[in-house]
Amino acid sequence: MKESPRTEITTAEELIEEEIEELERGTVHHWTTWLLAIGALIVLTAVLTMFFFMNKPMNFGPRTETGLAILTLAEPQGQSIGAPERFRWAPFSGAAKYIVTVVEDRTGRTVLSRPVEPSALEPTSEEAASFTPGLYSWSVEAIGATGNPIAQGEGAFVVSGTRG
Repeated sequence: MKESPRTEITTAEELIEEEIEELERGTVHHWTTWLLAIGALIVLTAVLTMFFFMNKPMNFGPRTETGLAILTLAEPQGQSIGAPERFRWAPFSGAAKYIVTVVEDRTGRTVLSRPVEPSALEPTSEEAASFTPGLYSWSVEAIGATGNPIAQGEGAFVVSGTRG
């Protein structure tokens, strides 16, 4: 590396300028410093990109107020004569089981609450006997393999009369 001819330094400012120039010669003006800086920037960008995209849930669809994905309930809907014969919903990817809960709106009494693995539930005769005429709310919560809720759906139906 070529050294610049030295001139007589007379002031503190000239001394500082000379020291800065000397430090810059080995760092700022050298290509390896810039290459390392660009490489570090590329690695940092890649790590941040992976962090933001890898932590996103796989299902980007609509969400409930609690942040869970929405589970679509199929039946019962509307009016049912007597107890519903079947509760059915759309299967949710990644669900290990579902928890079905049915509540009588007038009293707040839980009529049915149990976990099931398929995406349908047929009430037992004892559970069916618990349904009296009135409005009912029902919900299904999809539980993932880790035991945490991953989706939820809510619906309502009316039981009128009894099956003959």
